Amino acid sequence: MVLLLALLILASVLATSLTVGALVLRELRVSIVSDQGQAAYYAAESGLEQGLYLWRLEGKQGSELNANTTVLAGNQATWTRSGTVTQNIYQATLKKDQTAQLDLFDPNDSLSGTTQAQSVKISWDNNPSSCPGAGSEWLELGWSAWQTGSTLNYDVQQRYFSSSQANGLVINFNPTFTNYRLRLRAMYSDICDLSVQAFRQPNAVGDIYQLPARLTINSVGYQGNTSQSLSVTVPQQPTQAPVFDYALFSECSLFKGSGFTSSCY
Repeated sequence: MVLLLALLILASVLATSLTVGALVLRELRVSIVSDQGQAAYYAAESGLEQGLYLWRLEGKQGSELNANTTVLAGNQATWTRSGTVTQNIYQATLKKDQTAQLDLFDPNDSLSGTTQAQSVKISWDNNPSSCPGAGSEWLELGWSAWQTGSTLNYDVQQRYFSSSQANGLVINFNPTFTNYRLRLRAMYSDICDLSVQAFRQPNAVGDIYQLPARLTINSVGYQGNTSQSLSVTVPQQPTQAPVFDYALFSECSLFKGSGFTSSCY
């Protein structure tokens, strides 16, 4: 009887030890993965920051940003990076009075006039339950384009669209013009989940037009058995400030330099 009782006690102690050991081992694994994930995140951030530096200061684009690093000092982490200069769809949330510029042409080959977008489809979230203030917003859409050749002709327009048109606004472009540049602005309220997609045919049908003026940098960090991925999408060229939408006119002639007099003040 005593022997049986001792065996039961030993079995209980063994089961308890195994359970506690399994819990401790699992927590150790979680802690290790968490530490590795943090190191992988910062490794990915390092690759992304270097890519942005090369883009801003050295003008590198697309595959020129492809790279990988050896082991980073201190934590044995590594990263790989890739760059692409096309995007299927533009998505963003615009705060009230915030603007966004979208170029529908390759800024490195803007004079060729080939493979142009013929139409765009624009939509956004106008449901007040998911986007506070929705229903009162308006979208200001302006665009400019030109014809290449011996004489330059321009197509410059600006239109306004209410919240009721948020579920699928289609804009067709004049096919005789090229290099369309769009400028979008949120009026009166935020515009949530704005989506812009370009097409090679009118009426937003047919093949999707890849947005060539958007640069996407992807960076993946590795540490142990974990990895973290970060990405950023930016315009290839600096965007035009909205202050240039307005012009001040003077009744006098405009002069540069010195040695002139004017009766206008």
